[in-house]
Amino acid sequence: MGEVVEVGAGVENFKTGDRVFGHAPMRETHTVEASRLEHVPQGITPQGLMYWDPADSAVGAFQDGPLRLGDRVAVFGLGAIGLMVAQAARISGARWVVAVDPIEIRREAAARHGADLVLDPTQVDAGLEIKARTENLGVDVAFETSGAYPAIEDALRATRYRGTVISTAYYAGNQGLHLAGEWHRNRIRIVSSRANSEPFQDFGWDYARIKRESLALLVEGRLKADDLIKPIVAFEEVAEAFQEINAHPEQTIKLGVDHTL
Repeated sequence: MGEVVEVGAGVENFKTGDRVFGHAPMRETHTVEASRLEHVPQGITPQGLMYWDPADSAVGAFQDGPLRLGDRVAVFGLGAIGLMVAQAARISGARWVVAVDPIEIRREAAARHGADLVLDPTQVDAGLEIKARTENLGVDVAFETSGAYPAIEDALRATRYRGTVISTAYYAGNQGLHLAGEWHRNRIRIVSSRANSEPFQDFGWDYARIKRESLALLVEGRLKADDLIKPIVAFEEVAEAFQEINAHPEQTIKLGVDHTL
């Protein structure tokens, strides 16, 4: 997000001084085509705008998932996308939402924003615990947003017979994935979700609509992100901040850069 300081010939939809936002590399200034930017809507904070991309992934996940009013939902992985998914589950009609992550500040954030139960998978068997909390039935839909193989295994173990596991994640490395047991015997459906991959399964939905809907949810305050960016640093501190995050991922959710600092 930034302010227009100059416009080129033929640009009609922006003028100097306009507040605009869009996807771009992290740098102090940008020279881009006008089609890559949008005006900053009224009523949204910079922190909210910075969650537009994670909110896209969350809205896309719910387009791919069969969530129904009253369903029980589990979210595995509470990074930026997972925290949006957990909130979206609630506003989509889920009766019960459990959020799972080994990082304490992420579990605390999920609890602040409506999760009924938060679990640390390094301290409890998340699959068993979720089954126990649902009369040994399991959740109707589980979302895996972390990209960790143990997390998708726990999601399978936490899901009911003929339930659905939706993955928004990219899995890297050869960690091994065990699909015996619950996945086979419980006939669980696994769905790969990617919000900007077209065509979509439902007529009338495309990525442009996903983007409009996710932004509207943030502007309306139905998805909340104001407290989900930490740390916020000056541009000159970005390299050091990335190194710190790599060394101590337990201290952050999403990095912010404030060019006014």
